Amino acid sequence: MNAHTARDWQGLCVRQGVQELNPTASSCAKPHHQALPSTGPLTALRRLPAAPFRLLSSFVSYLPSVLCLLSSVLCLLQGCGYRFSGEGPGPKPGLQRIAIPVFQNDTSEPGLEALFASALRREFIVRSRLQVVPIEQAEAILQGRIVNINTSRVAQRQVEQTIQTRLFITLDIRCKDVQTGKIIWQDPHYTYYRTYSENSSDPVVLFENRRRAEEFLAQQMSARIHDRFLANF
Repeated sequence: MNAHTARDWQGLCVRQGVQELNPTASSCAKPHHQALPSTGPLTALRRLPAAPFRLLSSFVSYLPSVLCLLSSVLCLLQGCGYRFSGEGPGPKPGLQRIAIPVFQNDTSEPGLEALFASALRREFIVRSRLQVVPIEQAEAILQGRIVNINTSRVAQRQVEQTIQTRLFITLDIRCKDVQTGKIIWQDPHYTYYRTYSENSSDPVVLFENRRRAEEFLAQQMSARIHDRFLANF
């Protein structure tokens, strides 16, 4: 190696040594510590206003009360005026003929047995595809019993003068499969009520008001029996 080449090699080594001792002298050198970025998901979350979070917290705190209120409203919409319990598997697929005999009447109110049976037959004839037939031709028999009828005062002008009365009727309704003899649907305590006016001294008017209430109950209860019986059919 000649002297000129030796000097060039020595200069190159010196320059590389300076770069190693001073990392900032190289454009490719990286700093040992990096500052946290001024932007990012965490920083953006910290910069959000606090109002929405307070609003969300308030909503969560009131949520149980809101759910309770909604539940009460649904109960009023679905159960106002009546209550029922008990169901069953319902009619089997392929059922075509059903019998609805005259109801059994366990109360002292005359005529209710025919009134309710007629209303229920009308619902099935008009609104369902089932044929209402005599018992001898039926595949299922829908039987009803009027268990109880009672009244309660709703409004009165004086102690001895009632102007509005609430009439309650309770049915025991069940459907029996003719072939197996099993009960396929029932509600032994189906209760509904209707309020009617007694603001009159005329006994004919009072009788007619009560009779209209009984007819209303027969129609409404029959419609609900029809819908519930055929709900899964």
